[in-house]
Amino acid sequence: MNYYTKIKFCGIKKKSEIDFLSNFGGVDFLGFVFYKKSKRYINLKNAILLINSIKFFYKVGVFVNPSKKYILKILKNVNLNLIQYNGEEKINFCEDIKKITNVPYIKVNRINKISKKTIKKFNRIEDKYLFLDSNKHYGGKGVMFNWKNLEKINNKKIIVSGGLDYKNVKKLVRKYKPYCVDVSTGIEINNRKSIKLMKKFINSVKNET
Repeated sequence: MNYYTKIKFCGIKKKSEIDFLSNFGGVDFLGFVFYKKSKRYINLKNAILLINSIKFFYKVGVFVNPSKKYILKILKNVNLNLIQYNGEEKINFCEDIKKITNVPYIKVNRINKISKKTIKKFNRIEDKYLFLDSNKHYGGKGVMFNWKNLEKINNKKIIVSGGLDYKNVKKLVRKYKPYCVDVSTGIEINNRKSIKLMKKFINSVKNET
């Protein structure tokens, strides 16, 4: 096949998780949550120790409505490749941070379904990357959005998040061929990353591409 869907595991907090993924392979992006109200939050001290030593993954910092002071402090001390904004951040704010730090960003679009209106909206966006997640809170809740009409969004590298697991991701990848799939809850048991579920998710995606 002439494509393959990339994988992002979000909410990484432990070195043992990174060690496993380094050995097992198959994951392209690791997401680290800097939102203090999240159960997957990683503080600055741990982030410095964990993230700055990573060599083989694209490192994504996940933020929700951060203050300028807070995000600049994180970016000054933590070596991130990409900023992911999950809140109601204004584009001017995102662009300002990019100009100061030279770190690119992506803005998450929270939706319930893909209507004709949203298709027109997304097709007008100039950015070639489009991140779609459920409209339930700020992500990481294990809730899906309706994928119907996903194929009608043109010329975008689509990243899909929200309620994915090793079972339903097979259909998503097979039918819609997204650029990337993003998962947190679907690879966890009792709020902890599961080696078994991570393996199953990676294999499900790779078997369909």
